[in-house]
Amino acid sequence: MGQMGSSLPFRYHPLNDWESLFWVSLYMVLDRVVKPKGNQTQQPSDKLEKQRELARGLFYSYKERSVKFSQLATEERDPFKQTLINCLHDDLELVATVLGDIRVELLNAYREVEANPDQHPDGAASVDIIWETIPSQYNKICRFLDTQDIAVGRLPVRQGLKAT
Repeated sequence: MGQMGSSLPFRYHPLNDWESLFWVSLYMVLDRVVKPKGNQTQQPSDKLEKQRELARGLFYSYKERSVKFSQLATEERDPFKQTLINCLHDDLELVATVLGDIRVELLNAYREVEANPDQHPDGAASVDIIWETIPSQYNKICRFLDTQDIAVGRLPVRQGLKAT
């Protein structure tokens, strides 16, 4: 039998795909605003500013992104989820809640997988861990959005700022 090579410091892991989907989903929500129509209300300016701050921190600061993504959550309290809910338009509260739940499921899955380094990365075990939770959470978001008449636009640039 041939000799095994040294272990690679970085390996592909299926949970990384699900985490990537989470970040793209979060970007699509944080980089958009609800365009009110009919009896929908406009997002208050203080919420809009909080949304800008959160987006800036998550997508342009590795340190802030790492800290916020890794925040511990209990059944009674999830600071990340609450931050999302507090900055998004009220019509997107369910989406914010579910994205917060997905984040917790990802953290739990990473912890469970990494608890046994000898088996890491075990793609099948990782998929088994999240299969009953994360796909159904995304399905919940899709079903909700399918029943809503929500128009969105890009997050407006703050007055006085220019893109560089």
